[in-house]
Amino acid sequence: AMQAIITKQDENGVFRECGTTYTALVSHLTTERGVLKWAAGYAGGKPHRIQFFAGNVYGEPFKTIYRG
Repeated sequence: AMQAIITKQDENGVFRECGTTYTALVSHLTTERGVLKWAAGYAGGKPHRIQFFAGNVYGEPFKTIYRG
């Protein structure tokens, strides 16, 4: 199963590495395209980072995309 963490930029333009105010975990979608579309809606058109993980989110992401 693919999992992704979407992180929105904060007011200072920083992608925070911890906390849940600016982040969401996505594990219900099965395609990268679906995750990208969901992330765009979550971020509300603002800059965001998508980190893709294989299996679980405790390791390093296998792919990171910055959008916005």
